[in-house]
Amino acid sequence: MEHYKDAVTPERILARKLDTSKMKKAPKITKGIKSEKDKSKVAFFVGQRPSGLGGYDESTIQIKNVKDALKKEINKAIKGGVTTFVVGGALGSDIYAAEAVIEARAKDKKIKLVVAIPFKDFASKWQPGPQDRFIDIIEAADESYIVTKGKYEKWKYDARNEWMAGVSGKVIAVWGGKETDTAAGTLDFT
Repeated sequence: MEHYKDAVTPERILARKLDTSKMKKAPKITKGIKSEKDKSKVAFFVGQRPSGLGGYDESTIQIKNVKDALKKEINKAIKGGVTTFVVGGALGSDIYAAEAVIEARAKDKKIKLVVAIPFKDFASKWQPGPQDRFIDIIEAADESYIVTKGKYEKWKYDARNEWMAGVSGKVIAVWGGKETDTAAGTLDFT
């Protein structure tokens, strides 16, 4: 059996736990959005998990290209008037997008990052490395929301995606072209 450095073992206890007490229940889609003009300043991300991007090794050219493309699209959106970016926080392109928004925000303080997770225990079963990375994003976000009540149920991912689409006027998608991908289903909400 191979041993992975981020593997959860009885000897490895997570040093950090996601504090959801500061996270808010997601407002109704229409709350705070006065017009379509307001929505035009908001973009959300949808995309692939690592398995759809070629794996978990971020040193590959494929992942580097995805990250570069996300940065390019974020900068294009900012030039087009987008000031708020909403991510769902899933492994893969959501995490890459959130990190790119945080990087862009360092150069332009008007930029805001919003994280919308589908349920309270989202990411609780992830490996420690990705889980810490997710917590860093939540802590860096300007706002973070839990979209549904209770624990995991598969439909809650769609509810989160529909909420993100409802508050946004633009979408930035990382999509491999398969109709069964999460991105394809979420694009139906737009």
